Amino acid sequence: MRYILAIIVVCIMTMYSPHAALGQESSIRQSVDQILSMQPSEARLEAARRLFDLTREKKAAQSVSDADIKALISLLDDPDMSVQYWTAGALGNIGPRAKAAIPKLTGMLVKTDCLYLDKSPADAARYALKRMKAKLPPPCPTSR
Repeated sequence: MRYILAIIVVCIMTMYSPHAALGQESSIRQSVDQILSMQPSEARLEAARRLFDLTREKKAAQSVSDADIKALISLLDDPDMSVQYWTAGALGNIGPRAKAAIPKLTGMLVKTDCLYLDKSPADAARYALKRMKAKLPPPCPTSR
């Protein structure tokens, strides 16, 4: 019984230690590196989706490092719109701490707002800009 209790205590301590955040940061960095090193593929899309998932919880989003935010912002220039979509969503999850992304998100919104896609980067950019409390550009004249 003591053995099981000791394992539970160690697991809980690991979850709430500062090192848990470091693991999350390295996962963000690994996902970014994976996206940058791969050709368009399902694995690359999964890495982009993982960025969104890693930042979904408020506590996790608050622990993202400035270096990782910079790396995420660089992915907004990726030619793959799925990567743009999930990255913009991750930056939106981070919120005002990712304000440096506002110019790129605004440009992406203007550029992709009139595209009719299932998962448009414009939708994710709009979400991110709202979460950052940024001013939204006017909607596409032929809004969806």
